[in-house]
Amino acid sequence: MPFDTIMQRYESRLKGRLLDLEVEQKHGRIIYELEILRDDGIVYEIKIDATTGEWLKEKVD
Repeated sequence: MPFDTIMQRYESRLKGRLLDLEVEQKHGRIIYELEILRDDGIVYEIKIDATTGEWLKEKVD
């Protein structure tokens, strides 16, 4: 799934500034790993399955 499509799908959850984007392969899956600086000043690490668009994980980085 193109990254632009992911950004549109999760626009309300991904508000903030994109600091870093990595594409990794883990356990046979291609994963988008994002670092987002949200308006609250906290950096979040978010993992999204690049094939299905499934939101996998979110944590404070």
